[in-house]
Amino acid sequence: MRIAIVGAGVSGLATAHLLHRTHEVTVFEAGPRPGGHANTVRVDTEHATHHVDTGFIVLNGVNYPRLIALFDELGVITQESEMSFAVSCAGCGLEFSSRRPLRAGRLLREILRFQRSAEEVVARDEHAGSTLERFAVAERYSDRFAHHYLVPLCAAIWSTPPDAALAFPARYAVSFLANHGVLGVRHFRWRTVTGGSRTYVQALVGRLRGPVHLSGVRAVERDPDGVTLRTEDGEARRFDRVVIATHADDAVALLDAPTADERRLLGAFSFATNETVLHTDGSRRQMPAAARSAASETA
Repeated sequence: MRIAIVGAGVSGLATAHLLHRTHEVTVFEAGPRPGGHANTVRVDTEHATHHVDTGFIVLNGVNYPRLIALFDELGVITQESEMSFAVSCAGCGLEFSSRRPLRAGRLLREILRFQRSAEEVVARDEHAGSTLERFAVAERYSDRFAHHYLVPLCAAIWSTPPDAALAFPARYAVSFLANHGVLGVRHFRWRTVTGGSRTYVQALVGRLRGPVHLSGVRAVERDPDGVTLRTEDGEARRFDRVVIATHADDAVALLDAPTADERRLLGAFSFATNETVLHTDGSRRQMPAAARSAASETA
């Protein structure tokens, strides 16, 4: 079959990688490069050249077995990495990190209580449907704990606007933290891709037999015999099937005649814009005032 894949992020490229072995696959990407969220920036400093990922950063063998299997197939090399967390509050001056945590005080006691008991406590019936905010209030956590630990933790992990972090479903958030070794005494060994995520993006693109067009798709029209893609260059391209590997809101906007179910399901997702600062500021103006609190992931 002739299959079109709209979107050359990791999902689209992985799908193309699997399908191109037995089908004729063509990939379309509206952006200036393939990879999407997997983006590596070259940073030249006085002493060295670094390839810094602005999206995907780390993985581990427990949570990402299929990704690791794909890397093995592609010959992508990974190396040991550190996953750390730091908080710096300009309002009150509080700073701490997972490498040099708080030494005493109520906030430290609350963090330890949350890490040790949250997974068990949040499973109780009274927390069914609770947000993180309602969970924290019900379990008598302080506002300081909520806004200096839960909020920056959720904002860092899920790129969530701080004012929306406490609206997360408590059971989902705590389960995710537990599964990724943030809670309790189980800690995972984290790794990162040598040379940045561009390495496996290039490997995926390089193995495709079909082209990757850096040209957007304006509309997807379906009929009983196949699908027509209307591209930004004004052409109408014909395929047997299409895989739309974009954000949900973009996907429903592309469909020429979305069904009620497609509108309902794809329209249920919401998105927020996040600003990311990549800097090499040796004076630490972009970092916490206390150098010991600086970590590889700061919120």
